[in-house]
Amino acid sequence: MRLSNDRIRALSRAVAKEMLARGVVELKGPEYALADLIARVLQEDQDLDSVLDAEARAAVARQKSLPPPGSGEYQAAFAREKKAAAAKRGLKDW
Repeated sequence: MRLSNDRIRALSRAVAKEMLARGVVELKGPEYALADLIARVLQEDQDLDSVLDAEARAAVARQKSLPPPGSGEYQAAFAREKKAAAAKRGLKDW
């Protein structure tokens, strides 16, 4: 699921606020600095997911017998190729 920049910022502010309220982090700067860092991590994760999706779609498209898009066979092939693309980058739990 793709999140808008506004949604990422709202989630990062909520996470930062909750982390501070629970005492999970001790902040020496402004609260927005933590929220900005969380937002950057979420955005990088989302960007990487988009790259992996594109690689998986391209790999499935190169298969000799292309399963119909949306079919269970396509979904399984897509998931397998996305996992392989993540593994090439050293990402275990993607």
